[in-house]
Amino acid sequence: MESLTPAQKTAVTKSSTERLRLLLLKGGYAEEVVLGWTREQLMSKYAELLAQGWDPATAVRAADPEVEKMRLAHEKEMKEKEMEMKQLELEVEKQRKEMREKELEAENQRKEKEMELREKELEAEKKRKEMREKELEVEKERKEMREKELDLKKAELAQKERLEAQRLEFEREKLKSETKLKSEEIDMKEKAQNDEMKLIKRYGDALTQVLSPQPDEVTDLPAYFRGVEEQFEKLKIPNKFRARLIYKYLSARARTLCSRLEPEVRDDYDKMKKAVLKEYGLTAKCFLEKFNTMRKPFHDTYILFTSKLRGLLLQYLNARKVSSFDEVVSLLVADRVKSSLTEQCLKHVLSVENNLPADGKQWLEPQRLSEIVDEFISYTGVSGTRASYIRSNTKCRRASPVS
Repeated sequence: MESLTPAQKTAVTKSSTERLRLLLLKGGYAEEVVLGWTREQLMSKYAELLAQGWDPATAVRAADPEVEKMRLAHEKEMKEKEMEMKQLELEVEKQRKEMREKELEAENQRKEKEMELREKELEAEKKRKEMREKELEVEKERKEMREKELDLKKAELAQKERLEAQRLEFEREKLKSETKLKSEEIDMKEKAQNDEMKLIKRYGDALTQVLSPQPDEVTDLPAYFRGVEEQFEKLKIPNKFRARLIYKYLSARARTLCSRLEPEVRDDYDKMKKAVLKEYGLTAKCFLEKFNTMRKPFHDTYILFTSKLRGLLLQYLNARKVSSFDEVVSLLVADRVKSSLTEQCLKHVLSVENNLPADGKQWLEPQRLSEIVDEFISYTGVSGTRASYIRSNTKCRRASPVS
């Protein structure tokens, strides 16, 4: 190192460990030897090369092409890391500068606050002096006030007695007022209850003219309930009365079911209707089965037949929670795909649908359905005869009398 020029010494000391290794590799040292040296050894060997007049800029090391390629890649990586380090240093310097500015700003704010506190202390000292002068005056007045306080205490005692008497009188009046209000509230509740009974009777009389008892045919229930709801809307019957008004038109089986329901379910028309439909086993698949297989009875008109079909389809769409045209299209496509599946594949799809969240749609969109079917076929290789999903052998249960 002593024989080197200042510039060469600087080049040796400022070069990174990786750069020293690359330079020594150019100088002809074996790679496994260079990698085993420490930084001090690398610096010493590089200084020896420079002392011998070796110029790293003109040195060409015969090396294996693969090793040279790796070396060049390593040099590129090291340069990128040096650039990143420089960028980080610039960012750190910028942050330090910002921190210094913030510290100066905080120092200025601290000094301003100290000045404000000093001014407040001077002002407080001035006020304390004024207060001491006033205290002397107050002390003098205090002596005069002590004599007056005795008179005031007597007056206060008399005033307290008067106030206590007034308070007791107020409490008595308040108690009377509360008793009167409670009595009026009870009267109003009784009146409202009587008015409610009158409304229920009036609505019940109106429904008697337009409603018929619950039909025996199970699949007629959706159309029946739809007709009941249309009459509710025409007569503008509030929701809170509907469950009680429809009760007497239900079958014995349905009334027995309602008597076993919780009050919050029994008194809510929508919840009560859902419970009745569930009791009769009216599922989405049953509605679709009946819609596709229903035939017009000989004595029914086509108006009645159309109404039944419409009720079944609407109930099917409601059961599937379909509310838009796009959802109707998706549901029809999904049902059509299911109708082409084998029995084993269809069971797999239905098991997936049964595990869907209860508060959402209980059927798969066509895209997801196709993915599940393709995955099933790819795993099992099952394909062949088709099972009809729409025209399955499942039959809708009919109403049976309550024993």
